[in-house]
Amino acid sequence: MLEGASVHSFTDLDEDSDSNLYVVNKVSLFYAEATPMLRTLSNVISQFLNKHKRLVDYAIDMLSTMVKVCIRMLETPTVQFRKQETHLFMLRVLVSLIILYDHVHPNGAFVKTSNIDI
Repeated sequence: MLEGASVHSFTDLDEDSDSNLYVVNKVSLFYAEATPMLRTLSNVISQFLNKHKRLVDYAIDMLSTMVKVCIRMLETPTVQFRKQETHLFMLRVLVSLIILYDHVHPNGAFVKTSNIDI
């Protein structure tokens, strides 16, 4: 071991370490992604479509079709989900698809000319 070097363990931390840890946790929550899976998926799709520009229109059409299918399933009274969790899952899928569409489409999902009726 090096002479003069100090070794610290978790038991050697000073009294302020609990408050420091609290502050660090709060800051990390502030900087963390709210939905890391959706952000990663959005980044991967955007990178893929930047390499393959000819597929952008197909991706936009596919996402808008999937959004319309989700909306139709949620709005149709004959489609009844057995569990409330399934209904909530479909709502989450719908929101995620709209966010992905917003990232992929050059103008976004929230313009009047969008294929999605927001």
